[in-house]
Amino acid sequence: MPVVVIMPARDEGPRIGDVIATLPEIVGALIVIDDGSTDHTSKVALEAGLDAGFTDHGTFCTLKIISGPEEGPGAAVKAGVLAADSMLGVRKEWDLVVLDADGQIPPTAIQSLLDQRLKVGADIGKGTRDLSDRFGSMPRWRRFWNRVISWLARRASGFEVQDSQCGLVIMPLSLAVELVGEVHWPGYGYPAKWLTWAGNRGLRLTQSRIVTIYGGEVSHLRPLHLLTPLSFHLLAALLKRGWNWYVRGKGPQISKILRFVVVLTWCFPFALAVVGFFDLIADFWVMGFMLLSLFLCDRLDLRTRKCLTLHDSVQVL
Repeated sequence: MPVVVIMPARDEGPRIGDVIATLPEIVGALIVIDDGSTDHTSKVALEAGLDAGFTDHGTFCTLKIISGPEEGPGAAVKAGVLAADSMLGVRKEWDLVVLDADGQIPPTAIQSLLDQRLKVGADIGKGTRDLSDRFGSMPRWRRFWNRVISWLARRASGFEVQDSQCGLVIMPLSLAVELVGEVHWPGYGYPAKWLTWAGNRGLRLTQSRIVTIYGGEVSHLRPLHLLTPLSFHLLAALLKRGWNWYVRGKGPQISKILRFVVVLTWCFPFALAVVGFFDLIADFWVMGFMLLSLFLCDRLDLRTRKCLTLHDSVQVL
């Protein structure tokens, strides 16, 4: 199955050439989104792409360098998805891969992730970085914030994903176009938002563990600026998933008993809170009780746990 890679980049001139040069043979098209670089990122990307055999002209162009909206990585990735849809036209059978240009994730991981997705029949394949000290060299502060955000994303999406913020993801191009049309998150944290969208849709997800390489690249992420707005969005996504899965029955096949428990613990206290029976402090207790019932039911139903458990293959690259 052919693959188109979209590669968001900002000031990655020293690294992007090596990343493009090591893309596997299954990559048939490449789109680089230069999102406000002040160096020679676009020039290096164009030269490396041409050297790798991509073409930037002709009837079927396989290389495109575009300017990003400079609103954050989420907006840059969305621009890349729409550009891929425009460039490939009716070729909806292509798979789309998001790969960062900083070289932290080896491009060779694309092949293993694609094989894993096809093998288990998942809709989306996601890379997960090793957050322990066993393999990786992720800086300690990044590891801490990643675990915090990943915990929130697990609760909100229903997927037992270990690394919500890893940018390596693969899915059918048609699904990616639908996703960016419904999910709007221009900055960092967009992978967590993608997960909650997939969870609410009842899609199947698989993950492959990869070993990352950290060098002298500079991260533009500001964890405290991200955590507060993202937490509120993930909380809203969690409640939406609980409503869809347990109350409406629009998710995985769940025990009728547990669905009844959630409906009882959600609807009755919520109705009392709406009519003003509780004061503000009690309303917070009601919200906490609703969330607790959802957490417990997620863990108790074996069929649900089977749906949430991801296929995991360790790839030491």
